[in-house]
Amino acid sequence: MGYPVTASDQKPVVSAPAVTGNPVTAAPKPPPAPKAADGEVVGGTWTKPSNTGPSPEDAKVVAEWKAAGRLVEMEGVWCAVPYKITVIAAEGTAEASEAQRIVDEVFGETEKTFSHFVEDSEVSQLNKLAKKTLFKPSPAMKKVLSAAGTINRMTRGAFDPAILPLAAHYKKTPGVEPSSDLISHSKWSAFEITEEGVTKQHDSAMMDLCGLAKGWAIDEMSQRLKDFGFTASYVDWGGDIKVSGQHPTGRNWTAAVLEPYPLNGSNEPEKADEGKEAEHIAHIELRDGQAIATSGDYLQQLADDKNQKTRCHVLDGRSDKKLVQISHHSVASASVVCSSCMIADALATSALAVGETSVRESRKLLEIFTGHALKDPVTDFLLFSRLGPRVVRWRPPGSEAQEHRELRHASHEEGAHVVIVGGGLAGVSAAVEAVKAKATVTLLEKEAQLGGNSAKATSGINACGTRVQKAHGVDDDVRWLERDTFVSAKGGSSDQGCVSMLASKSAEAIHWLIDELGIPLSPLAAFLTCPARGPMSCCPPKADGTPVPVGYTIMQHARAAAMAIPGVSVKTNSTMKRLLQKTREDGALEVCGVEYMDADGELQTLSCDAVILTTGGFGFDHSDGSLMKQYRPDLVGVPTTNGSFANGDGMRFGADVGASLVDMDKVQLHPTALIDPKDPLCHTKYLGPEALRGSGGILLDQQGRRFVNELDLRSTVSAKILEHCEEYHIEGSAVKGRPWSWCVLNQECQQKFGLPMLGFYKSQGLFEEVTGTAGLAALLGCEEQTILETFKDYANACDQKICHKTGKTVFPSKVTEEDQSFVVARITPCIHYCMGGRMDTERGNRLRDLPKWRGLDQDYSRQGSALVECTVIRDTDEKYGHNTAVYRFELHGSMQTTGLEVGRYIGIKGEIDGDTVTGFYSPISRPEDSGVIDILCRTDEKGGPIVSLLNSMQPGSSCMMAGMGGVKLKQDVTTGGFSYQGRSIKKLSLLCGGTGLAPAVQVVRAYVNMISKFPEQMPISPDEGGVKIVYAAETHGDLAFITALDQLKERFPQLISYYLVLNKPPRGWVQGIGFVDGDIIRQRLWFPGSEDHVCVMCSPPIFEKIMCANLAKMGYDRGQYYSFADPTDC
Repeated sequence: MGYPVTASDQKPVVSAPAVTGNPVTAAPKPPPAPKAADGEVVGGTWTKPSNTGPSPEDAKVVAEWKAAGRLVEMEGVWCAVPYKITVIAAEGTAEASEAQRIVDEVFGETEKTFSHFVEDSEVSQLNKLAKKTLFKPSPAMKKVLSAAGTINRMTRGAFDPAILPLAAHYKKTPGVEPSSDLISHSKWSAFEITEEGVTKQHDSAMMDLCGLAKGWAIDEMSQRLKDFGFTASYVDWGGDIKVSGQHPTGRNWTAAVLEPYPLNGSNEPEKADEGKEAEHIAHIELRDGQAIATSGDYLQQLADDKNQKTRCHVLDGRSDKKLVQISHHSVASASVVCSSCMIADALATSALAVGETSVRESRKLLEIFTGHALKDPVTDFLLFSRLGPRVVRWRPPGSEAQEHRELRHASHEEGAHVVIVGGGLAGVSAAVEAVKAKATVTLLEKEAQLGGNSAKATSGINACGTRVQKAHGVDDDVRWLERDTFVSAKGGSSDQGCVSMLASKSAEAIHWLIDELGIPLSPLAAFLTCPARGPMSCCPPKADGTPVPVGYTIMQHARAAAMAIPGVSVKTNSTMKRLLQKTREDGALEVCGVEYMDADGELQTLSCDAVILTTGGFGFDHSDGSLMKQYRPDLVGVPTTNGSFANGDGMRFGADVGASLVDMDKVQLHPTALIDPKDPLCHTKYLGPEALRGSGGILLDQQGRRFVNELDLRSTVSAKILEHCEEYHIEGSAVKGRPWSWCVLNQECQQKFGLPMLGFYKSQGLFEEVTGTAGLAALLGCEEQTILETFKDYANACDQKICHKTGKTVFPSKVTEEDQSFVVARITPCIHYCMGGRMDTERGNRLRDLPKWRGLDQDYSRQGSALVECTVIRDTDEKYGHNTAVYRFELHGSMQTTGLEVGRYIGIKGEIDGDTVTGFYSPISRPEDSGVIDILCRTDEKGGPIVSLLNSMQPGSSCMMAGMGGVKLKQDVTTGGFSYQGRSIKKLSLLCGGTGLAPAVQVVRAYVNMISKFPEQMPISPDEGGVKIVYAAETHGDLAFITALDQLKERFPQLISYYLVLNKPPRGWVQGIGFVDGDIIRQRLWFPGSEDHVCVMCSPPIFEKIMCANLAKMGYDRGQYYSFADPTDC
């Protein structure tokens, strides 16, 4: 409900409250109009912002646009609530006179549909119906009812539009307790809403949808104005606001939130002073498509004389069904920002309803609605309490508050001169931020224009938790991006702090590109390599569907910014020759400038206060003395996607003045550089985008066989090509090229990849078209039967969602032997990224001998991370496990064994302080171990009462022990083979949780011991047998026996594999996150089930019950898995 927000981009208007959500209706005398304000307040004790508002120059621009007829303002009152709407028309695209028609049309529909004050409105008709009578709602009504039901459920009844009978009671008699009968039908459950329609469960049940309807109307006006052709609009009805486009000056629209009036001695908000302007508590910036709504306790007060309390017009729809009491510590106003004004209004009311006792409850409620998976997630909120006063503002992780950023920039002294060498995205980003810090910048670029390798990026730019992802319902956060980054760093040495900083600030970097440089990063592109979590941001395609390369688009905007921003001097065709140094008073050397050759070939000297090197890698240079020859001589001569400018000169110049270089040997090969048949030995090649494989393209060797999971890491795919494929033969020449393979796309792949983009590559002679498998075999020079078998196997793998040969589990397209249209390219691995570089910390500081920035070694499980690195860095100057222990108990005799089958567990009982305690454990020792039995258990309170007994035992103490049930894997003493329920077992899957790993350790040790004693039991191939483990835990400290598993895996790599899943992973985590689901089971355990397979669950009962349900759904027979929580007869 929205009265205390006003447009600071317009002349303020007097607003009146509307009835929204759970209010008791009545319109108080409105306060005076507030002044425009720019500023926001965050957290803790509140102080008023010092900003006075948007620039006075804005008014001049608005006046010019109004005079030209492109900006129209409409003001009026509807349903006793003032509105003011500003629309901007593109010349020749929309008639400004149509704006008022659209506004009036929506107002009329709103009143006719949702106003319970109108006798024949749709909601009034519903309210008059007898119970059990079916009501068919209109599409608009159905949308609002759906939103009301969702919010009612997610707020646990705090928001309840069905309280109209109760509201009428409180309005008439605020101090009188309502009857139980009145309460029983004044709630959302008094209505039953189905696909068929709406029915009342009580004759007197009634709805008040005015609050939601107000937001619906604002959303509808904004959308219809946009659909008609208005390029921007600012719709303000009673202080609830939604915007589209931008202000005429090119900045985002703004709104100001008013400070609620203080309470008097009777705990009533004071009346406004007619001659005094209202104060504001925050300035809110609204981007295209955002809305804001505010609910406040000062709109109307009702005296509860019986209880001597003052209550506001909002009713808490939960169990007590009472009007919210006004006090100093309660929430006085709640403002919510999201893409739907209807949702924002309802949530603002809900936050006020639950905030009667503390701000904390309101914050907890609104944070529920910030989730990425929601269609219209909350992107900002502000809560105000008079006690303090206190303002709580939601801040996305890793972001910097605008006022903090402005304060940081203002703290710099003017006059600093910064030289930036390198004009890619990193260099331009650094230049923009340096100018904000009052520096003057000289940007040196050795090429004719800015861009570098940044301009060559095609697919997208990677980040987590962006507002683009939220708008598309993508659930992605820092944990996943960190995990994917570390997975990508296979063989590298990424610094945990640097990766964490990259991930946590990645969303802010994307928003910086959108807001600061105006780059349209709205669509999302799917990632290609597992286990990447969230999709990349990319640029919208052209009108004909042609994809727009993200790197080129970004650099177009970046180039324009660098050329236009005052304080940035761009010098192209200018090559740095060396860094200049001077001796400080303390005798140390410091960099004081650069020497460079200008466009005329003249040597110039440039003094400065700081030098920033953003010169990129050395992927092109293979000359004598090159960094490639120094650090990766094995790659000399390998083709590259880099331009000739990528020669590593910045790294060399930095090393010359003492900078330490790290990870210089980490050079990434990209698997899909496109070979031009006309010039197959060309050193620089077109990069085949990741989308070739991401759309479903498959890789074939020269015999027409698949040999790799196409969606694996770049390093893995490249290695497989080099290992399995032949060198490129040039007819009539003894010179050979590098190993290469075929990339094949069927019609489905071509459509997903994009026909316009494919047309470009065809025009360059990089793809060839063939018809059917016969035509494909002729081009490849192989047997058609081989291709038919390859495609048949692949189609079966697509159906089963797993390729046992390559481990592929994601199939973007299905390629079959019936396909007729194919396009084919020749591809080869080439040098793409150089991950090494100068030592920096996560704060961007240069180091000499300390841990470093390391270049963020990655194989790019998430494509697009290179671009986000450029943007993020722009402004930055035990053996067993935690809380677990192994206890060894001696048996009665040194030659005695337990006599238990593998998988059986034991019971332990003893006394401590007069109490008998019992615990159950699976031994980690093998059944044939003589004289001892070992158990693994927790040593903290989660281990249960038995922990006190075990911790109190000293050497020589005794306890009672008995053999219990369990999986009972039997071993044949003659052959050594395992059996379960009479079936011979070759394949073992182990699903473990917590210290439930103990039986898994026993099973693994028994299996390894069996193989050692009976070599004939060794599987001929990895597909025929072995042990696969999935181990889930809450934190890394809860993991146990990982070292032991690593040692066993190292000894028997073909027999043992394990995959760890943590709900709260540490930095640097590269495996599973969250919970074990069907995809993890399919990818990491034996799937599908078979007669020679058994899955053993070793974990807490709730985990095992969930896993039993998952396995059953996936088609495993009940006899193929065992649960300790729900055992079968074995």
